Amino acid sequence: MRAMQTHPSSRTYCSADTPTPPTYTHPKVPGKSGLTLIKAVLVARHGDRAPQNMLRDDVAGNVTWNCNNVEYMFLHDASPPTAEETNADLEVLVSKKVTKISEKPWMPRMWAGTCALADLTAKGRTMFVDFGHQMREIYVEQLGFLSAMLNPDELNVHATAISRTIHSAQSLLQGLYPRGTHPTNRHVTIRTRPIDVDPLHSNKLHVQCERLARLHALSKQTPLWAHFMERSAANRARIEALAPLKAAKSTTSTKALAESLKGVPAVIENLWCRRCWSKPLPCLPRDEARASLSRVATIAGVPADLDDDGGEPDTCLQESTVDQAWLDKSFDFWYRNNYFPNQHRHDIVRLEMGPFLRDMLGALPTPNGGKVETKLHVFLSHDGTLSGLLGALRAAPGHHTWPSYRSNVVVEVWAGTDDATGKPREFVRILHDGRPLVTDPDMAGADEGENAPWCRFGGEHGDLCPLETFRGFLESHSVEEWEEACLVRDDAADGADALDM
Repeated sequence: MRAMQTHPSSRTYCSADTPTPPTYTHPKVPGKSGLTLIKAVLVARHGDRAPQNMLRDDVAGNVTWNCNNVEYMFLHDASPPTAEETNADLEVLVSKKVTKISEKPWMPRMWAGTCALADLTAKGRTMFVDFGHQMREIYVEQLGFLSAMLNPDELNVHATAISRTIHSAQSLLQGLYPRGTHPTNRHVTIRTRPIDVDPLHSNKLHVQCERLARLHALSKQTPLWAHFMERSAANRARIEALAPLKAAKSTTSTKALAESLKGVPAVIENLWCRRCWSKPLPCLPRDEARASLSRVATIAGVPADLDDDGGEPDTCLQESTVDQAWLDKSFDFWYRNNYFPNQHRHDIVRLEMGPFLRDMLGALPTPNGGKVETKLHVFLSHDGTLSGLLGALRAAPGHHTWPSYRSNVVVEVWAGTDDATGKPREFVRILHDGRPLVTDPDMAGADEGENAPWCRFGGEHGDLCPLETFRGFLESHSVEEWEEACLVRDDAADGADALDM
């Protein structure tokens, strides 16, 4: 069983580190002089948010979620102002969030506060403004890589078509180019795609790719996964019992509960939202807790654990249970996106992450002095996308946990001159949450040849990889015809019998 090296804490999950001026270093390559940064690609998870699942405990009014940082939104006329107009005159439309949830009996119930499900919070906005400040100090003031005054031609920004990623991107730009650094009538466009076809929302792609869905199902048939499910069963059952979802059917349907117990509970994200804000963990009335623990334990096939100290059952979730859930969630991400694809079925990477790797490939320059279209590419996404990228890069165990809020991967391209030949050479460096990425030598890809391109980072391999090798790696981990590659094979290639276990 893989050991998680990072202890769960509010700092671990609630806010990832970023590159900072004191920790940021200039790379060096023996025999290569004059290294200059020519390109940076940032892939980041959004900032702190409200839960995306609603618990029965939420509806009971035991916690409040406020997202007042996006309470107001001004919609500007896109046309430039005339001589008689001012910018204030163009703020013609205002949307305002309702700050008081109705308690009328004919209204549906929700938690108290202004947050919708999964809204970016004020804390989430602040952490990305700070991220932008750090990037400005490094890329503008320290390296002179970006212009001091906003030049939209230097930036290319993408986000999923979801408010929390769009607002995170806006906050990043606000920190990168604060008030006083905006030339008149110069704007940055944040580009989005429909969710169902957006490579930045990679966990949606299996809906359109039947073979990918089959390979995901196959991943649950290894001894390692069976061992994990057995080891984590009691903890997962306790969470399902004491933190039921709001929807009645999720607590009364034995079939639905049994299905939920086959994986990591979805409510873990809600519980960690609470931990990040030091909000109380869910509780149930004593009799209901006893009945729920007994029922879930029976379905899960684990001891009911009705008395913690030889007496009455604990009716509230404890921090230790939620901390263990973080470890379970981290293992789940590492196993699904890193271990299983790289050891058994690398086609998962090609089908699930290949479309995004092609986007990244298009953002990078070509080797030997290739033209750089824009200096900074930004992709604002979600934990599944970050985890998929770390898996595709074969990140070492210490780098691949459940991606935190603001978790980030920065791909830098440095250009220099080969001292022996005088020819230009470019190299890639990858930073993960502010530190150089380290890859796992055990994840060489069981179904790939020895000569397949792969950038190894860390230890004897150093922090840099030739750009041509990295581009070859991205190309080899995507497909030319995605729809054709998604067709299910009639042979046994995707069956459990083909697994090398």
